[in-house]
Amino acid sequence: TTTFGLYFATRFNLKQQIRLVALTFAVGAFASVLMVVGMPAVGRHTTIHVGAWRGIFGDKNIFGAMMVLGSLAFYTLPIERWWDQWIKWIGIGVCFVLILLSTSKTALILSIALFLLLSFYRNFRWRGKFSVVLGSISVLVLSSAMVAFLSNWTEIVRQLGRDPTLSGRTYIWRVAFARILDQPLFGYGRSAFWAPESPYPKEVNNFMSVYYRAPHVHNGFIETALDVGLVGLILFLICLGTAFIIALQRAYKTRSPEQLWALGFLILLTANNMSESLVLRLSSIYWVLFVATVLTVKQRVPIVEEEPEIAPP
Repeated sequence: TTTFGLYFATRFNLKQQIRLVALTFAVGAFASVLMVVGMPAVGRHTTIHVGAWRGIFGDKNIFGAMMVLGSLAFYTLPIERWWDQWIKWIGIGVCFVLILLSTSKTALILSIALFLLLSFYRNFRWRGKFSVVLGSISVLVLSSAMVAFLSNWTEIVRQLGRDPTLSGRTYIWRVAFARILDQPLFGYGRSAFWAPESPYPKEVNNFMSVYYRAPHVHNGFIETALDVGLVGLILFLICLGTAFIIALQRAYKTRSPEQLWALGFLILLTANNMSESLVLRLSSIYWVLFVATVLTVKQRVPIVEEEPEIAPP
């Protein structure tokens, strides 16, 4: 998976990467619609979350997360021909409708928040001393919102139709934190903590159910610490942090939509990893795109200051 991410970054430039990602998710969206229409018992949930779309991805939350990635790819699609604008907005619209049909609240909240943030950053980029004032106001607003959210945590999650334990995630995290201290430096090995013969998932049953076996810890950062220890987690955070800073600089210097891809993807990856394990677990497209993004943002390429205006013939 890492090698493919390396190939993807070195074989294709940023514009080509985004077009390929958008095309990939367009195929996934079309195939999912065909699955629901042709085989509704497979394309929709029939036992739990009855009626929710899962398409070809097997689970409504995975389906929703993939469509968020797809909508981000279409949002940052390079505009070089007059019909690119049509492709862009049609793709965003289709992905958003599929997110609604998946009934994934996490995907819906992430997609709305991501587009609001990117739209604000793209249209109201900070300049000079104004950035200091705006930054201070942002910290104040975010701090106030966080206090209000934490103060009304239980009520808010109940209104969203969820429980305050995030569907049992906090119980799993409690066990994971305790076991990280047993192997703090280099962890247990990739996916070894949750292997079929591992005794550790049984500890989760003490908090939840003897009939449930947790497949992962439902947090990408905790999962990384379990897999490769605090050493590996710190290295990952260094890569993530440096790539994020460079992505901010790139997005600041240009109005070209493709330069927002890295910033949007890293924000999405970070936010989604708070409740899902999307880093080293399995052969995830998130890891492929993370490797490709980290390598691509460090490449020295000329940046166009203004987005070209393409008029129809």
